[in-house]
Amino acid sequence: MENSYTKWKEMQEEIQEENNRHEQIAKARQFLQEQGYFTDNLWDISNVQDRYPQVTDEQAQEVLNVCLTNEWIIEQIHVSITHYVEDTLGYEDVTTSNDYWDYDDSSEDWTIHEGEVVKVNEDLHSREDGYLFFPSKEKASEYLKSITKNK
Repeated sequence: MENSYTKWKEMQEEIQEENNRHEQIAKARQFLQEQGYFTDNLWDISNVQDRYPQVTDEQAQEVLNVCLTNEWIIEQIHVSITHYVEDTLGYEDVTTSNDYWDYDDSSEDWTIHEGEVVKVNEDLHSREDGYLFFPSKEKASEYLKSITKNK
């Protein structure tokens, strides 16, 4: 009888600890939401370990970091935000200082289109997909002038 009571008591304590953990997470989420963060899509190590139980906590954190900070994923989020805000809400992007301009050098028509936000360190960076990204429309125009002179 005492053994059953001890097991029951241990289970109650585990349940209480788990409830406390969930309350702390809920409070942290609420705080972050109040600060303007989106918290409805949070990932944790169980998202990895449920499928790959042999992965350690540290490895699971690394997997999440690599996958969720992947340049393509971030680009897709920005594309989605742009499409939703512009197409559904009907607002235009008013920022210009953080916009990047791209030039499709595979085209015979030398045109400039507004590009997605990408990491740019200096004047010009090339991507494997045939696009060149510029920190400003002016830099893209300078580049266009220089290559059309050489034709």
